Amino acid sequence: MQREKVKPNSVTTVNLLSACSELSEIRLGQEIHCYCLKRGLFDLDPHIGTALISFYSRLDDVLAARVVFDLMVITNVVSWNAMLSGYLNVGDTCEAMRLFLGMVSGSIKLTKVAVLVTIQCCIGSEYIELGNQIHQVSIKLGFSFDLFIVNALISMYGRNLNVESSRQLFETIPTRDVALWNSMMSIYIECGCHDEAFALFARLQSEGVRKDALTISLAILACIESAHDFKKGKSLHAYVIKSGMKLDASIGNALLSMYSHLNCVESSCKTFNEIRNPDVVSWNTLIWAMARNKLTGQARGIFFQMQQFNFEPNSFTMVSLLAMCADEAGINIGCAIHAFIIRLGVEVDASLCTALTVMYVKCGDEGAARFLFDNFSDRDLISWNALISTYVENNQPNKALILFHQMLPEVDPNSITIINALSACGHLTDLPQSQCIHAYAIRRNLALNFHVSVGNTLITTYARCGSIHIAEKKLAKRDVVSWNAIIAAYGMHGHAQKSIVAFSQMQDDSLSPNNVTFVSVLSASSHAGLIETGWQYFYSMHQNYNLTPEVVHYSCMVDLLGRGGHLKEARDFIDSMPIQPDANVWRALLGGCRVYSNIELARPAFGAH
Repeated sequence: MQREKVKPNSVTTVNLLSACSELSEIRLGQEIHCYCLKRGLFDLDPHIGTALISFYSRLDDVLAARVVFDLMVITNVVSWNAMLSGYLNVGDTCEAMRLFLGMVSGSIKLTKVAVLVTIQCCIGSEYIELGNQIHQVSIKLGFSFDLFIVNALISMYGRNLNVESSRQLFETIPTRDVALWNSMMSIYIECGCHDEAFALFARLQSEGVRKDALTISLAILACIESAHDFKKGKSLHAYVIKSGMKLDASIGNALLSMYSHLNCVESSCKTFNEIRNPDVVSWNTLIWAMARNKLTGQARGIFFQMQQFNFEPNSFTMVSLLAMCADEAGINIGCAIHAFIIRLGVEVDASLCTALTVMYVKCGDEGAARFLFDNFSDRDLISWNALISTYVENNQPNKALILFHQMLPEVDPNSITIINALSACGHLTDLPQSQCIHAYAIRRNLALNFHVSVGNTLITTYARCGSIHIAEKKLAKRDVVSWNAIIAAYGMHGHAQKSIVAFSQMQDDSLSPNNVTFVSVLSASSHAGLIETGWQYFYSMHQNYNLTPEVVHYSCMVDLLGRGGHLKEARDFIDSMPIQPDANVWRALLGGCRVYSNIELARPAFGAH
């Protein structure tokens, strides 16, 4: 075209720049930019300026895009929108917001694109208040029922943990497409509302909405934490097979994740083999399934196999492998994995650094753990929480509290941080420290009235410190975990009758007890010598609440009978157990035999133990 001396116009230039961005041809795009400057095509043509902004933005050079924008003599709405999109593309929400406010103050017409991009900038950021205002602006502009705008608003509210606002928005839309249903399901899952997500899926089915692969994937993911996850998940898997849907990576990875969470190794392997084109997420999830079940050899084999198929391990691969190293015996494997990370040049992000740090603490090499943690520049809240939690789990509460105080000047804690710190105080039975952290939580709006989980931990902590009444009086909102903590706390201090009263009050609140509840009431009955009451609770598990007693409940019953001197009855009870008794069951019987000097029953129990 140039050889024939035909001058390109703005349409030619715009198309060329679009092609350059698609092919990532930075050098050629810059040459076209220079050509435009020399020929004077840039100054008075907003179309070329907008194309240049889009070109640089798509190649993540937002600074060059901004220079172009600032030098444009004539701008239009499309130019402003392109610059906004550029900032969103590189995650610079601060500059995007400044530009949006510049549009408002400069009386630039706000289009659907500008509103949509700005809402997306508010997702998961500190601009939620501005997001609320933009929501109101979108209503005034007539976008109340625009599916793209509503979808973005649902994501904005949900990812800022305002699930109720997301739900209300969803319900106000008279006509919903599958993308809107998927968004609402996704928000429920991200916020831990798995039952609500599955209920929404059931409603989607009843309303005859056409499902896509993402819908099925989200429904499967909702099953992971749902009360009847295995049954629901299997039925969804059957639906996929029956409907003839291809098991692509999206659905396959969701099924793989579900079976991995359920520790179904065989089903995980079978599902992996059925995925048409497994991606790196598929390989990582399978490795995680093996590591989760302590199948070290299989996990390592899959790790090497994925590389043979030209899949590069990433940080999540290594995090999955490190899950195998949970005690001192795993230190050699952990060090080998660390060496692999260095040799393969895997990027050490916050999650991988945290996994390495936790691994070294659990394996007994605290020096290596602290060296890694102290020298990592991108420590986030999750990193701090993980290390504090690991110290608590490894019976190092003093170190957990020292780390908690070290983090305060650097990172703002959340409810998980407070829970870990209070747990450490409970292990130390440190009442003054518990009260200080409780007061700090109140000042930061992280106290029990705002976070039930914090309140539950406070009950346990104060109970261990001998002051359960402090927390119990203030816990207005109670869930099953709250009542379990109260019942266990009373039992811990020998107040069996108060445990039983709390059990009744829990049911008065229309809350059904779970297996943990019955461990507490059976233990309280045992310590108080309430044999008949204990039997009633044990039988009521299945008869009244459809709960299957586990080995820990049988252990409580043997302890109850043994403490009461009913040793023969305790031995007969063990012989009639439908499940294999574990060491705790035999220890409970031996404890009763020791108290009542029954050597005859102790001998076979000692042999079994």
